[in-house]
Amino acid sequence: MRTVFVFPAGERAETVAALDRHLPKQRHPWTLDGNLYIDIDDEQAGHLFSDWDPEDVAILEAAIGHHPTWAVQIDVSGRIDGTAEIHQMIALLL
Repeated sequence: MRTVFVFPAGERAETVAALDRHLPKQRHPWTLDGNLYIDIDDEQAGHLFSDWDPEDVAILEAAIGHHPTWAVQIDVSGRIDGTAEIHQMIALLL
């Protein structure tokens, strides 16, 4: 399984609402076609950045202009490539 992190520009509640709208009657995790497992991770209650190198966090901060405190974590099943599914998921979040 591989993990992709998405750092939406909007508020966390807006992202949760979008996930609920597009992937109804699920949560913790939301799933897309049984191939993507989607959840929200944060620094305070979760494990966001716990296994990241500090240099990688600094690169992310420079790229987005601030230190994010939460992210959408998407785990991709090892049974698929996942590229098309990740693109589909990100389009739903936009």
